[in-house]
Amino acid sequence: MLTIEVNFLTGRYVASAHDDRDEPEWPPHPARLFSALVSAWATAPAVSDEEEALLRHLEHCGAPRIGVGEAREVFCLVDAKQAEKTPAVPNLVPEVMPQGRPRQSRMFWSITLIPDRDGRCIVTYTWADTELSDAQRHVLDALLMRVTRLGHSSSLVSCRLLDNPVAATHWPSGATELLRTAGAGQLDALIEHFRRHQGYLPRALPAVSTPYTPTTTPPKPPTNRDLGGHWFGFEIRPRIGAHGLANLTGTIRQTLLKACAVTGATRGRDVFVLGLPNVGNPHATGDLLGGAVILPRDLTPTERTPLLRALFATLDGVSPVTGASMPRITRAGEQTPATLQKTRWSKPSRYWYSAIPLVIAGSPDHKLSPADYDIWLTEWLTRSCTRAGLPAPVSVETTGQPLLVGARPVGGFPKVVQAGRPRRLVHARIEFADPVAGPLLVGGQRTLGFGLMAPTERCHE
Repeated sequence: MLTIEVNFLTGRYVASAHDDRDEPEWPPHPARLFSALVSAWATAPAVSDEEEALLRHLEHCGAPRIGVGEAREVFCLVDAKQAEKTPAVPNLVPEVMPQGRPRQSRMFWSITLIPDRDGRCIVTYTWADTELSDAQRHVLDALLMRVTRLGHSSSLVSCRLLDNPVAATHWPSGATELLRTAGAGQLDALIEHFRRHQGYLPRALPAVSTPYTPTTTPPKPPTNRDLGGHWFGFEIRPRIGAHGLANLTGTIRQTLLKACAVTGATRGRDVFVLGLPNVGNPHATGDLLGGAVILPRDLTPTERTPLLRALFATLDGVSPVTGASMPRITRAGEQTPATLQKTRWSKPSRYWYSAIPLVIAGSPDHKLSPADYDIWLTEWLTRSCTRAGLPAPVSVETTGQPLLVGARPVGGFPKVVQAGRPRRLVHARIEFADPVAGPLLVGGQRTLGFGLMAPTERCHE
């Protein structure tokens, strides 16, 4: 176990939230602690190879548990009156000198920490599964001694290693709030970012967004609840392009809901209808070979019977699926293509690539720069994973171009409108810390098969 204690010497933590400058950051994000360690390493008179090796080890340790005490927000507006009363100075030379410049009002969010029984204001970070050698602990202890601030320069701190376990108040699980943590490649990303901004240009801290739950007890691990039910595959003739996904799955789902009204089924709206494209192999064409209907796995016997009757009526043509350019639908048999088999889409893997684009069913509260929008998008997709019962991913990458052989670019799909608003489509690569079993659908419009992910055995560059 590795535990780092951060003592805020002035009892204050000054830092704005990275995605909303009008809100404070609390608790201090683990990525800030990692960046403070990197700063202490990089500003030393002689850069230490041992410290660099330790930092590269720490960036692979995952998200820590966090322990914080009571705290309250304080908003500081500096020099407001002075800024209002400062007149224009006609003499340009004194005006640009430090003593002659107009004093602009500035705003700071400050968190005041309530001291513990020993009068100290402590925040702790614990990596329960991380063990350091005595030599590594010595290197880390020396590095922590040189960390003097966390967040704003007024947030003075002293840091040290602890030997005994401490209580945690925030656990890396669930989706209550997103905190920035370190991930693989974090040190190199910080070095590259500094090369660009040199410490004075606007910048965003590179980090991994990890969902945290504020609780004093370990939260239960998430499970893939909504897509763990019964799988019923079907074939279509003739094959259609992936751009016809919404027409195919939407028509089947509407037909199923009508059949539910006849049979008395009450769980029809919890059904997922997927279109399954031929992707990810050297001869992939991207066409939809068929699809699958996934029923909820928590059905009671009284719910299951009428829903199955409605489903079979839909797939067997008793309730015909009709619509513009609709292919003929038949239930998949024993000789079904691999693309239509559940194992193709449910094999456990750490690496998942989009076979069908993801629908971004949301938007930022205000206009963002491209870099900040990428951060917002990563956090939104992280929340989408955890809402679906999946663990938080360690990496999310998005693009408009296909990432699998045969997959179609997002521009080849019709516009998706949700709640009267057009929604953005993206392809994505999602990496988890441990293998996750599918099927996986991420983003909006999942009940119509958007955001279908395919497992791969390794990460493709």
